[in-house]
This record gives sequence, structure tokens and C-alpha cells, in this order.
Amino acid sequence: MFSRDFMNNWIITDHILRGTCLLCEAPGLPGRDLCAPCYAELPISAHRCPVCALPLPGLSNTLCGHCIKTKPAFDQCVTVFDYGHPLDFLIRRFKYHQNLACGRLLAQLFLAAVHRKNSQFLCPPPQLIVPVPLHPQRLRQRGFNQALELGRVLSRSLGIPLQQHIVERVLHTEPQSSMSAIKRKTNLKQAFRVRSTLLQQLPKQHIAIVDDVLTTGSTANALAHSLKNHGVTQVSVWVLARAP
Repeated sequence: MFSRDFMNNWIITDHILRGTCLLCEAPGLPGRDLCAPCYAELPISAHRCPVCALPLPGLSNTLCGHCIKTKPAFDQCVTVFDYGHPLDFLIRRFKYHQNLACGRLLAQLFLAAVHRKNSQFLCPPPQLIVPVPLHPQRLRQRGFNQALELGRVLSRSLGIPLQQHIVERVLHTEPQSSMSAIKRKTNLKQAFRVRSTLLQQLPKQHIAIVDDVLTTGSTANALAHSLKNHGVTQVSVWVLARAP
């Protein structure tokens, strides 16, 4: 007869190996901390602006009104989901509560989309992955950079070098999430500095910026503008979700 400790350990081990849904605690899909019903609820938009990835109605795949009027500094944004329930819960847990299990799951979902939409992400493939940097003060407050953690997983899985030191955030600005679209743009003027000496030693035809969510695109636009001012030819933006 098995001891109580043995049975408790077996139950815990079996629970870990099977995976548990991070949203509802039901048994997860094979290799995923997400069950099938919760996976089906993730907000996916099939039709997006080919530049900024804003969801478009119907079967349209033309540029959105914003990009027709003024194209951003980046050339393409590729995303997997719309920002909404229940994905927003996973992103907040990862970003603000350092829940690495949520981060691992989000990276898995992103990579699955890479393999489903290979041409969108990797033709031509970027030569470098650059996570959106945090100001040192914000980094101390938060404890980690969620864009860097995502970038590390993507770099290892796709075999694309990650370079976190070619761009630094030199201005400590207010959180973008608390601002209007107009204020976001002025908030980020001169916020980033490119280390040109280091960039000159690296390939710079195509760089992918990695972040968790694209809202107005102000951060990605400012960063892409800084990179292109230093000779980068093409800038893609890879994000988990696009906010409407």
C-alpha cells in the first residue's frame, strides 16, 4: 500500500506533467497550460492592415485609413491576437506579476502562429531580434522586461540572434497605457538612443522589434524611426496582440 506522501507527490507530479489551464485550471492541451475551450476563446482576427495590423472588417486586406494617411516608420506589424478577453488576463499576469508560466504559454502561442504563417513572419527573415527596452527606473520597479523574455524564447526557437543592447531607453516617461493617443506620441520624443558603434558591427538590413501589445503604435514607431535613422533598412514589429 502506498504511503500518503507518495500518493501526494504522484498527484502533484501528474498534475504538472499533464499541464493545467492557466485560465480555468482544467487539464491543459498536450504541452500547453491551456485547455481546448479556453484556447477557442482567444480573440483571433483574420483580416488586418498589412502594415500596422489593425483589424479590418470583412475580407479586406488593404491598408487601414491611418496607414493610407500616414504610414508608420516600421514596415510591417505581425501579430497573433486581438487584445481582449481572455488573452488580456494572461498578458497582465505576465507583464505586471512576473508570472513566467503565462509568459511561456504566450511565447508558445506566438511560435505556433509563426509556423502556421511562415511567410508572414520570416520572408525575408529578420537578421536580429530587438526587444523594446525599458528605462532602468521602470525595470527596477517591474523587476523584468517582458519584451526581453519573449524575445529570448523567439530567438532560441527560430535561430535568430537577439540583441538587447543596441537600443536603450534614455527618458523615463509616464506609462503609455495611461495616456491618450496624442500624448503618447509627444511622450516618446527622444526617448530612445541607438548605440551606433555597436549597430555598425551587426547586420541591419532587417530587424524585428518584439513587444507584448501594440496599441497606438507610438512606441514601435519611435523605436523604428531611431533604428532607420541609423541605417536599418527594414523594421518589422512582432507583438502578441494588437489593440483596436
